[in-house]
Amino acid sequence: MPHIEFNRYYNYDELTTLLHAYAAEYPSLVKVESMGKSYEGRDIWTLTVTHFETGAAADKPALWIDGNIHATELSPSTACLYFLNYLVTNHGAEADVTRVLDTRAYYICPRLNPDGAEWAMENPPRPRRSSTRPYPYDEEPLPGLEEYDIDGDGRFLYMRLKDANGYWCMECHQIDLARKGKFKPGVTCPDCGKSFEPERMIDHAGKQLCKPCYSNRIHVDEDDEDDGGRGFGGKPRKKKRSYDSRSSGMDDTTKSRIKYGVVALFVLGLLSAWNFGVFDIGGDNPNSELNQLMGNVKFMLVFALGCIAVLVWWIKRQV
Repeated sequence: MPHIEFNRYYNYDELTTLLHAYAAEYPSLVKVESMGKSYEGRDIWTLTVTHFETGAAADKPALWIDGNIHATELSPSTACLYFLNYLVTNHGAEADVTRVLDTRAYYICPRLNPDGAEWAMENPPRPRRSSTRPYPYDEEPLPGLEEYDIDGDGRFLYMRLKDANGYWCMECHQIDLARKGKFKPGVTCPDCGKSFEPERMIDHAGKQLCKPCYSNRIHVDEDDEDDGGRGFGGKPRKKKRSYDSRSSGMDDTTKSRIKYGVVALFVLGLLSAWNFGVFDIGGDNPNSELNQLMGNVKFMLVFALGCIAVLVWWIKRQV
């Protein structure tokens, strides 16, 4: 068994040698076979790892593990090698590993993209995202891929159609015009302070606004149609309270609240007076009754002043 290191990447020939060495060293646990050829003709090696003496791999629950799908993702190949090494070296030594290999199977493909990995490990490297096969493929056309001249000018340059609404970004439009030598500084938008070409401006309420600011202005709030419920620059206003700042008084909701509040306080005052005996003056000792009456009157005055203070605070909070 050759020495294996997990702090480096192996090229295709080295990886092939290592995988076959594991199969030769642990024949009762590892089998190696090619699942197919890559675009450049390399074998895509796949390992079957299980304890074959306890049954065939096809008769056991299995887990598929692969790595290096994309060309420069070399570290998963090393992770697959480490996992393979851990399984075979610990079978018979660790109870969990032994149980798993006796009752389960693993299918491990350390490198699904051997061509791209070889390019990535060249010196200097030629990194690619996926396979080295050219795109579009020179085989049968893929379903859904239609090659035709979109704008009819005889050239395949862009895979986009021009939007009748113009650029999504005003700055992008200006940069593109400047690159073509066609940019002309124009009108300054009073809301955002940016400068746009005259044809990019829209008249609104006597002002020349750019399209983004104009879009902010045309969203009209239901309760404020004069300026769309928005202040300068299209910023939403704060939510109004029950008090209407555009009128000279309070609205019906606030008036009703005040009316019912006054009635409730009056009823509470009567109940308090009855409870303290204000309406029940009598007895054999008038001096004592008079003293009691004066004490109750003082209490009622303090209670009324407190209620008035609370009512004033509540009304101010509403408006």
